[in-house]
Amino acid sequence: MSTFREIVYMVLDHSKLSNDDSYIEPEHVLYIVSKLRAYLLSNKYQKTAAQISNSNFQTIDLTLEPSENVCGCNNDGMWVMRSVEEIPNVLLLNNYEGLTVINPSVSFGCSSNFNFVNTTRFNAVGYNKWLKNQQYATIGPDNHLYVKSADSDIMDLETLQISAVFEDAEKAAKIIANNNQPDGCSNEDVVCDVMDTKFPLEEGLITLLIDNASQFIYQMSMKSKDIKNSSNDELGNIINYLNTLLKEKYKNNSQKVQDD
Repeated sequence: MSTFREIVYMVLDHSKLSNDDSYIEPEHVLYIVSKLRAYLLSNKYQKTAAQISNSNFQTIDLTLEPSENVCGCNNDGMWVMRSVEEIPNVLLLNNYEGLTVINPSVSFGCSSNFNFVNTTRFNAVGYNKWLKNQQYATIGPDNHLYVKSADSDIMDLETLQISAVFEDAEKAAKIIANNNQPDGCSNEDVVCDVMDTKFPLEEGLITLLIDNASQFIYQMSMKSKDIKNSSNDELGNIINYLNTLLKEKYKNNSQKVQDD
């Protein structure tokens, strides 16, 4: 599997940009390929029941703490923990959120399997006496992971890993890299730079992503002020999609600078 760095520089190379095109920074390409990946995956899987390749998943480590929503204590017979980190949006593919909560090697009294449910159902589960020792997880409106169980041993659980097809692969990669800092960076086998993390996309879509991103970057270099593409073909749709995202990104960045 290729890294973010390899994908970014393959796009720059295929875009046939000269050294004078220095305003196209790797950070711009990183943003573009991350968004384009989500577009290609949605386009492939939203209308099919095909199994999603594992290479599209990312695994991030989360630190847990007692949920402030329940004062870190027993809430009507249930114990709730919350992740310290915010979680990137999970890409909805075939109405399947593709989330797996993995219990690390920390042992505790209840079962190690977590049932992922949506936020609405999360508030209602756990009260069946036959299933009272089950664990449940959800991503809350604040983008934090919540887990709960009737078994108080869940409060001893300090960390979890989740694997998902995240919509924002770049944001997930930042969590992966940040979790390796600062102690792990002395180990050459540990990745501490987002650009060196694995790019989560199945091999069959890599070439398509590079080709489309390269053509988009090339057009940006030719028409830096504004790009309009009224084509009805797939490339035209992708270019319009990326243009909308970039305009929104730079608009938000400009607004942030003004507010500061």
